Amino acid sequence: MTQYSILICDDDQALRRMLKDHLTDCGYEVTETANAADLRDALAENEPDLILLDVRMPGEDGFTALRELRKTSKVPVMMLTAANDVVDKVLGLEFGADDYMVKPVDLRELQARIRAALRRSAVQVTQQKEAERLHGTVAFGDCRLDLDGARLFDPKGDEIALTAMEFNLLKVFARN
Repeated sequence: MTQYSILICDDDQALRRMLKDHLTDCGYEVTETANAADLRDALAENEPDLILLDVRMPGEDGFTALRELRKTSKVPVMMLTAANDVVDKVLGLEFGADDYMVKPVDLRELQARIRAALRRSAVQVTQQKEAERLHGTVAFGDCRLDLDGARLFDPKGDEIALTAMEFNLLKVFARN
């Protein structure tokens, strides 16, 4: 099993320790930070597979940290906070959180949500790699499919008219 890394950013040291102990027992590599500045420092060293982020912290709050993070990173972020107002939940999700959980949290539910977020992230990474891999042209017998221009050319170089659905099917064939 791949060991995933999780970064916990919360000003409550006792909660961080409890989460770290539990998540480490579950097989995750866990890093702790107490505030947004420490979060940025940790991210500069190594981006984790998932971040658990508190909203209400001294100094810069979790919403601000999340907005800044989303400018440069797509790492899954789960808000884990006592801020249970609907407005806070909506803001967290609108600012780019992948999930929002209110403290106190059941550790089994947290673990299930972490696994789900990591699965979604893995699918997105795979799709992105596929999209990056499929560019340029692909040979189909004597024909050539231009993946960037969404066009098909015969052996003489003349374009063969394609519908969008036909092109998408050829692209699926090329991918597989």
